[in-house]
Amino acid sequence: MKDLVEIALQAGIEASEKILEIYHTDFDVYKKSDHSPVTDADLASTNILETQLAQFDIPIISEEKEIPLYEDRKKFDQYFLIDPLDGTKEFIGKTGEFCINIALVVKETPVLGFIFNPTEKEVLIGGSYTNEVVRYEFHSNGKFHHVQTLSPTSTNNKKDVVRLICSRRADFERLKFSAMDRFQTEKIEIITKGSALKFIDLAMDRADYYLRFGKTMEWDIAPGFAILKQLSGSIDHLDYNKPLSFNKENLLNPPFIAYNNK
Repeated sequence: MKDLVEIALQAGIEASEKILEIYHTDFDVYKKSDHSPVTDADLASTNILETQLAQFDIPIISEEKEIPLYEDRKKFDQYFLIDPLDGTKEFIGKTGEFCINIALVVKETPVLGFIFNPTEKEVLIGGSYTNEVVRYEFHSNGKFHHVQTLSPTSTNNKKDVVRLICSRRADFERLKFSAMDRFQTEKIEIITKGSALKFIDLAMDRADYYLRFGKTMEWDIAPGFAILKQLSGSIDHLDYNKPLSFNKENLLNPPFIAYNNK
């Protein structure tokens, strides 16, 4: 289904442009029922993505919509898992470090991921569905062009420093001590990045590992999972070293470690 990739790509580009348009205005911030922030950009992106993806007979699970009951969604053979604006706090804070997440999940495994970076006008696409990971740059007119095809990079080679990427709101001391213990080195470089853009840095070999203790949901990491798996990496449970599963009864993720080829 080549059309699926093309349509999801075009939908993400359109949503990216709408998000940027709102980003450069004096937008309002609202509170959701869980007290987390939401903006008109979240809602506009949701509308664009769901309208475009609705042409496929595939269920959609979105951060900004009511989650289907587990009794219903556990029967899904496949579904889209989307976060129309990942990094709303970064968007509000004008850091530029926000993105759009789209994943196609088959049973319990993401097989295709899209991570759109609106501010840099780039998107990473990949997974077992396409059997590759590619980076495109896109333009305001909806056109895009291929920039590169990524291949696995080894994090197993001896490096002077372990590059650890994390949220700018992370507990840096806790992360550093955990990394020192796990990797048996005191040479830890902390890199901060907002949203799922961290997975782009992992895939592009700009960071080695992403450790996460804080709260994340399945839609925050599903595209990154598909992309990293295609690059012989993974997102593993921090304690059990097994790949995370998806479409759980509770969509909250456990603490995890993400990496490119190990």
